[in-house]
Amino acid sequence: LFHYGDAVFIDDENLGFLNLKVTPASTLNVYNEATQYTAFSTGYTKIFPASECVYIRNNYMSKSTESTILIYAERLAEIQMSINVNINAQKTPVIIRCDKNSEFTVKQMYNQYEENAHKIYVSKSLENPFDVVKTDAPFVADKLRDEKRAMWNEALEFLGINTNPSDKKKERLIVSEVDSNNEQIDIQAHTMLLCRQKACDDINKMFGLNVSVSRRVDNEATATPDIEEMEGVV
Repeated sequence: LFHYGDAVFIDDENLGFLNLKVTPASTLNVYNEATQYTAFSTGYTKIFPASECVYIRNNYMSKSTESTILIYAERLAEIQMSINVNINAQKTPVIIRCDKNSEFTVKQMYNQYEENAHKIYVSKSLENPFDVVKTDAPFVADKLRDEKRAMWNEALEFLGINTNPSDKKKERLIVSEVDSNNEQIDIQAHTMLLCRQKACDDINKMFGLNVSVSRRVDNEATATPDIEEMEGVV
């Protein structure tokens, strides 16, 4: 479900119950649902009629979670690279411009500068002048870290994982703001959870099993609502 956005639950006559990757294997009915599905995996491919298998959705659009997570991963990587560049810019805040004849001597001088030498001696032969250009790169790594943390929290909330809302603004949050934040996260989590709950119900009815799914939380405030209660919301 994470990688592909959907799956299919089947009862193979030789292998028993399986939950595999899936692709539609026939024309669509009036609800744009396939009447047959191909279940496949390594060394396995078999077509099942829709009446003998359960099609499972990751969400109502059958879209993978991975595609969105990769977007967040790229954004986080870009921010981290910016942090690295900015910190590195603090180490080399000058550009030295000189001619070719003076290059070696200037490099030796700069090496002493990097080693925190108290005094730097040069030969009188260094007659050609050289220029020092300050880059004056501002230190913004701390702000970038805040942006990185905010991006990480956004990714977690997309997955339905509650983060600390206090980092979204420094002053004290009121109860209504906290409740609103929690409601948004719960709806996001239930979008994927409800599809899994429906799949469990269909599996139990079709195969006489007793499978179930719930959120991995201990807080009663985030208890899973009934499908009927949430369908009108999501």
